[in-house]
Amino acid sequence: PPPPPLPKPKAPPSAPKPDAYDEGVTYTESDAVEAEADALEAQQLRNRAINALDAADIAQATADPGDDPGVAAARERTREANAAADAADRAALDGDDPWDPNAPNKTAADIFHREAREAAEDQKALEEAFWNRKAADVDQAKTAAGAAEDAMNKANAKAAEERELANFVKNARDRHADPLGTAADQAEKDYAAAHARENQAFEGSDAKAYQDARQAAALAKAKADEARAAANAAKDARSASVIGFDKP
Repeated sequence: PPPPPLPKPKAPPSAPKPDAYDEGVTYTESDAVEAEADALEAQQLRNRAINALDAADIAQATADPGDDPGVAAARERTREANAAADAADRAALDGDDPWDPNAPNKTAADIFHREAREAAEDQKALEEAFWNRKAADVDQAKTAAGAAEDAMNKANAKAAEERELANFVKNARDRHADPLGTAADQAEKDYAAAHARENQAFEGSDAKAYQDARQAAALAKAKADEARAAANAAKDARSASVIGFDKP
């Protein structure tokens, strides 16, 4: 007889449908982590911009125009022109007689002095341009640092908003998954606040206020204990339903 047909393979069990709360936590947590990474990067960029501004300030404070090749060359031209003018002055020291044979030397001296003034003006213009470049470097660094500061503040604000949203969604998921546990957590927070008020009232001089605070703290403690007991009982029940018991 022919062999029996092989059993058809069973289809793999379908994956459980993702819970909407879990999906929300996944998405919002991912957005929060990304925003926090962006905020960290923005802070690092801002720190680098501040360092660049400090460097520009130091460079301006310690700058020497003589280190600039153009200024150094202009200073040398001014020095040479002044020396030539001085030499021309010495050559022209023969009186004021217009018929003096040395009169051309006086004209030459005027020419050398004009050239010396022009060289000095060129030197001054180059030195002013040097300092303007240094000031422009500082202004540019200040602008960049300000923009980096603004970008960091915006990134920090966005990261805070995304983290707040992620925490809100996570808390909603936790309340949905374990409402009794969430209620117990809140009751314990309420008791902690009431106990703090009790301690504060103890330091005061109003006996009635202290007694009221003490009674309120005791009531909050009882509610917190009751809520925690209910949460633990529900947790144990869930564990038992998952693990199961051996039947006799």
